[in-house]
Amino acid sequence: MRSRSTRNRHAQWQIADRAARLLAEGSEQELAVACRKAALQLGNHDPSSWPDQALLEQALSQYRALFDDEHPQRLQELRQAALAMMGQLQGLSPLLSGEVLSGVAGEHACIELLAEAEDEKRAAILLTNLGLPFEWRQGGRFLSLAFEAYGQQFHLTLLPRGEWLKASQRRNEHGQRLTASSSQLAALLEEVSAA
Repeated sequence: MRSRSTRNRHAQWQIADRAARLLAEGSEQELAVACRKAALQLGNHDPSSWPDQALLEQALSQYRALFDDEHPQRLQELRQAALAMMGQLQGLSPLLSGEVLSGVAGEHACIELLAEAEDEKRAAILLTNLGLPFEWRQGGRFLSLAFEAYGQQFHLTLLPRGEWLKASQRRNEHGQRLTASSSQLAALLEEVSAA
């Protein structure tokens, strides 16, 4: 008989696998929503037994590696667009975060950037000077701007210095960075190209 922890881990993998398929096939866009939907489809109504984000991302990466031959090229293009925009926004010390950095970004992914900006006007002026129309967004604790550049959608969250410093050091439970500076992203692109 399998132990409770083994059954729980098996259930988490089943949910993660189903959620990865939902995300990869485009019927869902967000990890959390796909996880909830997959769990309910499998008859699991206990959120405490659902997989964490790292397991969901691992399952999605594995699914895309097996079934989506175009994913590596799309991911490379998203990361190159992110690096180009980070160069344009260097005065705001931008950091890449989210699915483009983790490698699970789908076809319609938005490039998530974090910027150090005590004054939101500075970011608005910079985007205006670059000729990039933007929309203000208020979601969560911080103000952000949404815009399009290099044929991609961007979301730039403005953080006060202390929050930006915390974000720049954040790692997941496996020790992987959750943000990357432009130099770290350039190194990642170079590493992938060399592989």
